[in-house]
Amino acid sequence: MSVVGDSLFGVTALRLEHTAKFGEVAIVFRRSAAGHVSYGYSAGSTFHSAAARAAVELARNEFVVGFYKLSNVVREVPNCFERRCLYFAGEEGHAEFLRRVFDRKPSRDSKWSVLFDGELAGPWSKYATVWRVTPAMPTKDYLDPKCPFFFW
Repeated sequence: MSVVGDSLFGVTALRLEHTAKFGEVAIVFRRSAAGHVSYGYSAGSTFHSAAARAAVELARNEFVVGFYKLSNVVREVPNCFERRCLYFAGEEGHAEFLRRVFDRKPSRDSKWSVLFDGELAGPWSKYATVWRVTPAMPTKDYLDPKCPFFFW
């Protein structure tokens, strides 16, 4: 994992090392003005293009988490992906994220296996091409809605 910082916007960018042949993967994060941590990730042909796309996801993440914080959500959030988003936005979740990122003994083989690589067709197809590459997950934990699986 390579780390690149941006002191101007407080963004930390991580380059995910992998065995895929498609390009670069970037994970970006920063602490928002409201105090929570937001994340974004993406792939691209270069690290710069991956990080630029990830920044768009980071902005979306900040918006979603900010919405929940402003709404003072006290009930259980029904969507497991949004619950995970809120967990990793907090101190405990961000500390867990950092521990996993900088763990020098990964808990899985680093082989990259692609399950899907193709276009997602839909009503938007007349305006844009949406393409997704989906790797195999390192564990089945992502299937457990109660597990704090970092899915970004």
